[in-house]
Amino acid sequence: MLSKFAILGRPNAGKSTLINKILKMNICDSSSKSHTTKFPIKASFTHGNTQIVFVDTPGLVTKKEFSKFELDDSIVGWEQNVLNEVDMIGLICELPYFNTNIKYHKTLIRKIRTLKNPKPIFLILNKYDVIKQYSYVGNSIDNINKALEKENESDEELPKIEFSKIFHISALKNLGVDRIVDYLLSEAKESDWILDDNVCDKPPTVIITSLLRAKVMDLLPKEVPYQCSFEVEYLEENDYGELVCVALVRCKKLKHLKLALTHRKNKLKKLVRNLESDLFIILGKVIRLRVVFVSDEINKDKRQNVLQNSRSHG
Repeated sequence: MLSKFAILGRPNAGKSTLINKILKMNICDSSSKSHTTKFPIKASFTHGNTQIVFVDTPGLVTKKEFSKFELDDSIVGWEQNVLNEVDMIGLICELPYFNTNIKYHKTLIRKIRTLKNPKPIFLILNKYDVIKQYSYVGNSIDNINKALEKENESDEELPKIEFSKIFHISALKNLGVDRIVDYLLSEAKESDWILDDNVCDKPPTVIITSLLRAKVMDLLPKEVPYQCSFEVEYLEENDYGELVCVALVRCKKLKHLKLALTHRKNKLKKLVRNLESDLFIILGKVIRLRVVFVSDEINKDKRQNVLQNSRSHG
């Protein structure tokens, strides 16, 4: 049995957090900043003979955001291919900011209507735990239904859609998440599993760099993390069955490198320990990780010194 499900929503709406809570591991990169997820990632959850494949997606990006955060091409142009692969689509919305983001949600609904094969869509209202008045929830549902009705009437040649279910959850606090899992299990179809025994469809190097990027985004301020690139320089298994890894964080500007190695020194050590714990759960092996910060503004000799000094953070 198989259920393939994609989750759509604004950047930082809780897409990755929701999937991580369901899987009980931090496999999808999430942080407090927008645009943490750079490309779609598949992760699987199994229950008995049923596999649910979740597709975590980047938020839709405007031209202004693309330029402001210096994002790369991997974060755009994924929608049609990904959405045509799945059986169901979940539209996740931040309930406290729902009414102000209604235009964005209408854009997502239009994209869903233009798919080759219509997909069942359900609504996930996230962060309901911070809402003080229940009437706000009712008003939000009325507004999205009106927007959906208006969109359905805007182009009669496109298929009309409606929400098959509406869920109220708090992904961060893991409230109401089980109801989504139960629904996805009930909608599973007869099919072979597509990820076998793997939890994720990405190789270890991609998992490491993605999770490292997410943690660095919470470590460094404002737009600084968006100007860094991440790569695995070395990854091998030692004689004890442990993974030994050296990961590079390339800072475009020297001042960003200094910020990471001085003001955030103590936090770097904690970051590496937490990342090692997350990777152990995902990869099923102990990993010895060293995170190395470098800058392209440093000449070759000085860069080697920085490499040696920063290895102590692992």
